[in-house]
Amino acid sequence: MRVVNETVVNAGDMSANITQVIYPELSYMVNLAVQSVYTGAPTGTLQLYASNDKTTWSTLGNAFSASISASGDTLWNLANIGYPYARVVYTYTSGTGNLTVKFFAKGA
Repeated sequence: MRVVNETVVNAGDMSANITQVIYPELSYMVNLAVQSVYTGAPTGTLQLYASNDKTTWSTLGNAFSASISASGDTLWNLANIGYPYARVVYTYTSGTGNLTVKFFAKGA
């Protein structure tokens, strides 16, 4: 069984927008868990996107979007993924904090 276990954002500065730039290969993966931990007092939106080519990014919908107004965490669990790349984008509104995002995927 193939496994991806990677930190894709490490202590990102939440006083500005954050766009993940590390894209683990998910082509052979079936399931994906995305865990985000945010500290401090950030206010903004965290959203998950997917892509087939790392150029065109499509939102995965409201189920994979989180409004953040304090420190906390978010865990998104996706089954039967059909795309080779995913990324997390944080859109800053106000406040400060740090963001860490980890991908864990299992596949064939």
